[in-house]
Amino acid sequence: MSRDNPAKLFTDEPEERIVPVRPVGTTISAQPCDQPGRPPMPAPPPAPAPEAQAPDDYDDEDAVATLHRIEHTLEEIRRTLQSTAREQRHREFSPARLIASVLQALVIGMVLWALSDWVFEEPREGVLMKLAFAAVLQLGALTGFTLGREIS
Repeated sequence: MSRDNPAKLFTDEPEERIVPVRPVGTTISAQPCDQPGRPPMPAPPPAPAPEAQAPDDYDDEDAVATLHRIEHTLEEIRRTLQSTAREQRHREFSPARLIASVLQALVIGMVLWALSDWVFEEPREGVLMKLAFAAVLQLGALTGFTLGREIS
């Protein structure tokens, strides 16, 4: 009887039948069961697959040749990876970086020269001129370092 709708209590319609649910993974055989109302028996497990057997014409020389080919291929891969790593460790020569390095050394020399003139009380115009020239050289060095930078 239905408890949800009291009007169904007095109808001639048959009641809904509750069907049991089987757990996932249970197999049902297609054979009819012997007794009504009893669920069918599960299907038997599948037969195990036959084991893979090595071919009769297996030859040790073929295996050795295959291993030598694999070893040769792996050696080529190793050499390629080593050369790639070596190239990545070292930068390529850049004339712009070389010029920038020389200019940077000149800037350091000019600043030290201007500092010594200031310590020994040389005229201020000479000290300021040396510092201004060092600033211009520093801009040139920065430009050279920027031009020589690798763009990845």
